[in-house]
Amino acid sequence: MLFSLTACGDSSYTTDIFAMDTVMKLTANGANAQTGVEAAVREINRLESQLSNTIASSEISQLNAGGSGTVSEETAQLLTAALTYAQKTDGAFDMTIAPVVSAWGITTDTPRVPSQEEITSLLQLVGSQHVTVSGTAVTLDAGCSVDLGGIAKGYASDRIAAIFAENGVTSGVVSLGGNVY
Repeated sequence: MLFSLTACGDSSYTTDIFAMDTVMKLTANGANAQTGVEAAVREINRLESQLSNTIASSEISQLNAGGSGTVSEETAQLLTAALTYAQKTDGAFDMTIAPVVSAWGITTDTPRVPSQEEITSLLQLVGSQHVTVSGTAVTLDAGCSVDLGGIAKGYASDRIAAIFAENGVTSGVVSLGGNVY
């Protein structure tokens, strides 16, 4: 019944993908629904290849491995936004939690519970003061690493909404592993 209420010539298109370490579902309605979803999937894959800390060739993985580097303007803006959110939340949101998350092995095939001593040691590496962003140049203090998982999916949702609008999608739902738009 819902689809019978859509305008003549409109269609619906849904796809499920696995990206950014989670299952995602994209649904779009409108004359260009499939085109919009396919463009959104390409954008998700592009963002993942740039922002993932588990893909060795990504900007974030290379930054974490080297401790400093030059990133794209888009990545620098996202890192700056993450630093702003860390400040606004008094550290409740903090992309530098990566060493602690890594110790738990959450995104690996061998998750584990680290000892309290290990967690206490790793927490010394957590805090936005360990990250410096100047234009597109980024420096991490020794041992610090970043994980944009807490902000990347929200950013991807905003990008998908823009792509849907550009493609004339009249309505849709984007579920990025708990981040819904």
